[in-house]
Amino acid sequence: MKTFINLSKSFKNMKKHIAYLWFLFAGLSLFSACNEDKIQTYEAGNYVYFTPLENDADSIFISLFNYPGVDRKPIEIGVRLVGRLLTQDTPYRVEVIDSLTTAASSSYELASEQIFHAGQTADTMSITLIKSDDLTEDVQIALQIVPNSHFAGSVITNEFLRIIFNNKASQPLWWDSETIKFFLGPWSAKKNETLFLALQDAGYEDVTDLTDASFTERRRYALILKQYIADHDVREENGDPMTVPVN
Repeated sequence: MKTFINLSKSFKNMKKHIAYLWFLFAGLSLFSACNEDKIQTYEAGNYVYFTPLENDADSIFISLFNYPGVDRKPIEIGVRLVGRLLTQDTPYRVEVIDSLTTAASSSYELASEQIFHAGQTADTMSITLIKSDDLTEDVQIALQIVPNSHFAGSVITNEFLRIIFNNKASQPLWWDSETIKFFLGPWSAKKNETLFLALQDAGYEDVTDLTDASFTERRRYALILKQYIADHDVREENGDPMTVPVN
């Protein structure tokens, strides 16, 4: 991780002040433009920026290990619009910053031209990560939204985004505090693997990610795991009993 760029708190605070001034200026400009011509479509005055991440993070972390049976994992990234609503689907440009990217070009696929759909203030773009046995350590892709003939560029505080990924055992984001407390208990690589073996055994071969699973679905999957553990006497790597709190 030493090769990654870490933003200091002072720099992040400075970015927040810059963002406030930028949005204030953009808002005043947009208000003026609306008064001058209510039906004129935005061109150079439109901007696209990456949706801010939780806790002011500047990176998305992904372990491809957590998607068994999936060799190509599409990642959806939120983007937002500053300016007037688009009247038609409009391309914007996203580039990889080579000097800040440590991932091999064979480990991802990105269409440099993405589409912001008409009538929306928020949308998503996609990049596909490709699993390989070589991804034993963290690598990163640095992305930047750049100007094109339809958009003037991005918001200075949110024009960059990093995706840090690997193919080693690590706790997935969806295995959160609620999942630990009510369904699956503490994460372990062995329990992670056993969960998906149990789901496959129960006919849920297509379930490889619980990110969008509802409360009811997570409970069902946890009960399947609990029964699988009992039926096969599954234990953790150190020999301790494997337990889940779901009832």
